[in-house]
Amino acid sequence: METRAFTGDLVPGLDKIQYGLRQGPCSAVLQGSAEVAVSSLRTEQRWPEYVPRARAEGVRSQMAVRPYVDKKAMGGMNFYSTSLMR
Repeated sequence: METRAFTGDLVPGLDKIQYGLRQGPCSAVLQGSAEVAVSSLRTEQRWPEYVPRARAEGVRSQMAVRPYVDKKAMGGMNFYSTSLMR
């Protein structure tokens, strides 16, 4: 797994953490979920190793989706937020 494009300085490190731990929204999407939205990492229980590390980097909410082209999955797309989703 590799991050091919990103728009913020937090992204490469957070993606790398998820790839290494195989935990987090991005990892869940790459393992088969179509989409994962987490409105608050403060209360998230699914990824006990990833969540504290993401919070330490300032992430408060996160979303990952798996885009398709001609019915074929084409990796994952991640959205990190340093504020809570509403």
